[in-house]
Amino acid sequence: MNMKLLNLPLIDTRWLVILVGVLGFSINSAMAQCTTPPPVGESLQDFCSQTSWNNGGFNVSEGDVLTDLLISGENLTWYDDNNGVPGNPIANPSAEEMVDGATYYVTQTPAGGCESTPLVVTVNDKGCGCIENRTFETQEGQADYSGYSFYKQPYRAGHKTCGGTTLGANTITGGDQDASIVASGIDPMVQTANVPMTNPNNPSSQRSLRLNSNSTGQVAHATTEFVAGEVFVFNFSMILENPSNPHTYDELPHFQVRVYDVASGDLYADRCIVSIPTDCIFTDDTGNNLLFSEWSCVKINTLGLVGQRVRVEFTATDCTLGGHYGYTYIDDLFVGDEADANCDDPAFGYVAIDNLQTTGNNGEEGCVIGATSTTTGACGTSNIADALPFPLEVCGTYVLPQSSGNPATIDQFRLDIIQNNTVVGSLTNPTLDPVNGTFCFTVTAQDVNASPYGQFNFETYAEFGLNCGQPQVVPIDDQTSIDICPDAGCAAPITVCDDTGTGIGTFDLTQATPQIQASWAAGDLDITYYETEADAFAASGNEITNLSAYNNTIAYEQVIYARVDWNPNGVTGSDCFYLVKVELNVDALPVINIETDRTVCGANSSVSTNIVATPDNLADLEDIRYVWFKDGVQLPHTGSYYTATEPGQYTFTVSNNDCEVSETVNVEIIDFDVDLGDPMVEICSNSSYTITANIIDNTSAGVDMSQVTYAWSNGETTPSIDVTESGDYSVDVTYEGCTVTEMINVQLAIEPIVSLGEDITFCAGDSNQLMADVSNFTDTNDLEFTWFRDDVEITGETGTMLNVSEAGVYKVRVNQVGVGNCFGESTVTIGFYANENCVISEGLSPDTTPGENDNFDLSFLDDRTGISSLQVFNRYGRIVFEKNNYRDSFIGQDKDGNKLPTGTYFYVIEFKQEDAVFGKSKKGWIYINREAN
Repeated sequence: MNMKLLNLPLIDTRWLVILVGVLGFSINSAMAQCTTPPPVGESLQDFCSQTSWNNGGFNVSEGDVLTDLLISGENLTWYDDNNGVPGNPIANPSAEEMVDGATYYVTQTPAGGCESTPLVVTVNDKGCGCIENRTFETQEGQADYSGYSFYKQPYRAGHKTCGGTTLGANTITGGDQDASIVASGIDPMVQTANVPMTNPNNPSSQRSLRLNSNSTGQVAHATTEFVAGEVFVFNFSMILENPSNPHTYDELPHFQVRVYDVASGDLYADRCIVSIPTDCIFTDDTGNNLLFSEWSCVKINTLGLVGQRVRVEFTATDCTLGGHYGYTYIDDLFVGDEADANCDDPAFGYVAIDNLQTTGNNGEEGCVIGATSTTTGACGTSNIADALPFPLEVCGTYVLPQSSGNPATIDQFRLDIIQNNTVVGSLTNPTLDPVNGTFCFTVTAQDVNASPYGQFNFETYAEFGLNCGQPQVVPIDDQTSIDICPDAGCAAPITVCDDTGTGIGTFDLTQATPQIQASWAAGDLDITYYETEADAFAASGNEITNLSAYNNTIAYEQVIYARVDWNPNGVTGSDCFYLVKVELNVDALPVINIETDRTVCGANSSVSTNIVATPDNLADLEDIRYVWFKDGVQLPHTGSYYTATEPGQYTFTVSNNDCEVSETVNVEIIDFDVDLGDPMVEICSNSSYTITANIIDNTSAGVDMSQVTYAWSNGETTPSIDVTESGDYSVDVTYEGCTVTEMINVQLAIEPIVSLGEDITFCAGDSNQLMADVSNFTDTNDLEFTWFRDDVEITGETGTMLNVSEAGVYKVRVNQVGVGNCFGESTVTIGFYANENCVISEGLSPDTTPGENDNFDLSFLDDRTGISSLQVFNRYGRIVFEKNNYRDSFIGQDKDGNKLPTGTYFYVIEFKQEDAVFGKSKKGWIYINREAN
């Protein structure tokens, strides 16, 4: 309403009030998108379930949990999967056992930051290669000693160069100076190089285990247990003092790792490095009497222990004289498949037997099948037999050790053949491929100084030569076992005629038995037959029992497998066996490759098609006979082809002596139409229009709708398509080789979705700009805009914006150019404040002029700048009224709600932000006029 102007007295200025306000700022904008990166980790990771751990010899109550995954981040939050998107938060990830094949989501929220987008992690139960705490740190980078035991001994008691154990050692707690997890950084002792304290090949590594320390006089051990995979790998860097005074080899600091079979207690493998300056792994820290090694990996072949419980012991020692220290950083352990080990350049080198194959007359080119790649694969025992006859190819891979000087050489590469813990033969003539790092030994029966069958172990032994000032030898080995069986005979192929027309025949398998047995006595071997190689190796119970009347299961040619179980000299209980292939052939059945369905397109088309019955697999056609039929009635024709001139069912029989085959060819006229509806449609919609290709069937036999294909001009292949753009659409409908094409024109206008925003209140004399926001169009050049005020079109206004200075109801109508009947509208109301002129009143008359000057209306200022507070003072400087976040509630009352008497009052307005007119605050006076006091 209009404010009434009053004649007011002069302001009393005999006071001064200083007010200090805290300005607040109101930001009405969308939160910016979070830029925090997701946690670091692989999206596909392996874990071990409770079953996997317990199958490996452990007795655990739960399998791996979410916090066991290799993830790095800050303030992590885990979520379960909800149909491909993050679901509910997981309250306790350290107790959340993982499920094979499941997907999880993890985010990080740094201190003071926002929550990142999730890292999506899918997990698979690997079955073996199980190890706890590979990185010595939690997912959030904190030290983690779980899964490890630590021991310490005085140097004289525990120092056994390259032979020390934890026997007699005292248990210590993780965090002891000689078993301490350290943060990433640079080793403080090495002066001539920056040696990282964590694995630099893993950018996410924040911690490593430092075993032993630079305090002298100690031997430190760290142990953990795991379920073995193909290899055990760890990364390390050594810092060993290089004594300047003479020390014997057995007195020097050293680092060693030992791998034990927990079940037997036997030492399986060990590696050791002694503080010798000429060792090629070391770099001399000149002038500091230190030797250090750059970070590298050690890879130990554990194929012989796959799926079993294993203990690894790390040992770092000072010298035996107590004056020189040695310590080692250990990081990023791995247990699993060699292909995933990420250790292509192991410090000590590597050798592994990967493959055993039989060769020679009964081998690669013959009938015997033995184990291939017997030492590779997943956990547990393979279902492929590990028995073969001689001769054999024993093959594998090797990697030369690291050298800081001259490249390593192969001084010796030997294959020992062992039976009953005795070497019964050795070979030193492998075929080496240095480019691919492979080796192969050929082993014959003559290479064995024992009976050429039974249980044998093959052990490869390599000596790698290094020379960095003094020659040294790095020995490394690997082993595998196999049963060597006697040499049986091969069976000749068994051939029958196909008398069913299916490639299936009836075979007498007993013909093969005496050929396989050869010169051996019946009691020396048992022969059973199987359809598949896997069943034969597993002796699964799927044995072929009808040996004299066996029907092959694969047409024409099939290999079945005779399992030969050896009991030399008639002694039962031998584990030695292998397979002999037996070929089955179904012969001389004519093979006819012919199109069995012939179609003619269109009702008015004529029929003329040649049906060719000549066999594809027979070169000699002299004895071939042909018999022809149409719709079951024999035709007077005996040639190899027939020209059909009428629709119908044509059958022919081709005979080759007693083997014959019949084929049927259907000749059919195909006639159908396609209906897309009206050839032109116009649609006003924000969604789409569905076009359906309806089939009008004119074919006598009927159209099989499951065989109809659709090819639309937009690339879709379904009977119906949804279109969202105007244009011509065509479809090719094909059935039995006949195609009908139809077209439709769709004019699909889109109704614009437009908004003018919220209603606006402003001061008289001001102006505002209205913006027509069209949410479903990005280019407004495609649109037409029409503006209205109080339902009257505003002439000449056709843009996206309109400047307004008058109150009223404004409307905008928006349509695509040229499509005026498909439009969207939006309306907004523009009005003035009750304090229309937007002035600060100098008087109130709440009692004398009801409806006018009733309240101190500052709503225009509150909207413009924001009022933090209003304080009203009487002439004595005493606050009689105050209110935070003021707008228009002062009607001449004091703080208790009582009416203030007539008189002059003073006010201070504090703004939430700096006002364009008044600045940070406004002081003034106001006169209150009442009828009576």
